[in-house]
Amino acid sequence: MKLIYLLLFSLCLQPALAQKTSLSVYLNGGLGAFRGESTVKTTSLSTGGPFCRCEGSQANSFGAKNAVSYGAGFILQRQFKSNVLLGLDLGYELLRTKASLTELQLDDMIMQVDGKSISYNHFANIFPHVGYQFNVNEDFHIAVSGGADFGIGLDSYHKLTVTDFIKRSYNNTDIIPGLDFRPRLQVELGSDKLSFRAGYSYGLKNWMGHYDGGNPEAYMNVIRLGARYRLF
Repeated sequence: MKLIYLLLFSLCLQPALAQKTSLSVYLNGGLGAFRGESTVKTTSLSTGGPFCRCEGSQANSFGAKNAVSYGAGFILQRQFKSNVLLGLDLGYELLRTKASLTELQLDDMIMQVDGKSISYNHFANIFPHVGYQFNVNEDFHIAVSGGADFGIGLDSYHKLTVTDFIKRSYNNTDIIPGLDFRPRLQVELGSDKLSFRAGYSYGLKNWMGHYDGGNPEAYMNVIRLGARYRLF
């Protein structure tokens, strides 16, 4: 958090030190997925029951397959005369992950199915970043920046779908961390008014760090593609 305070302080320095300060809005689409030893690409669901004499079990929430995610927010950025960039993104994100649901057990009946297990994770996201802008000409630039996502976990739920058999949603707030930390690299192409961005975030927070037994691991990775529009 000290990095965020330092960036906020720098952004508030006298305007004479900077070439320009801008406020923009952004919209992102992308892909989210978990990585780690405890993540899965396929999972199963069991209801349990008296005939199988077994207890029910939920599908694994830590899907290693990519699922469509999205976000939106504001960017406060200062560009110095040296073309060094100092910025802060503040926004909301829904990061989804997926696993294929391949087996469904209803009491003592075991069926091979073609279903989906999708985890929905809501965040307030803070992205302080430092970068450099290469001006190709007056109307086109390329900017490269790096920083880290500080994702404040808001809510999480899990949706299971098997056509003609089951469609179930349930809250899963115990899996989402209070703060998810993801170093991030980003490239931006465009003009002063409108630009397009691509970025990759590599999660370092173990979402299963509080689980008992063994050494469970699940980290969130995010690929983002989006657009930025400068308000002033």
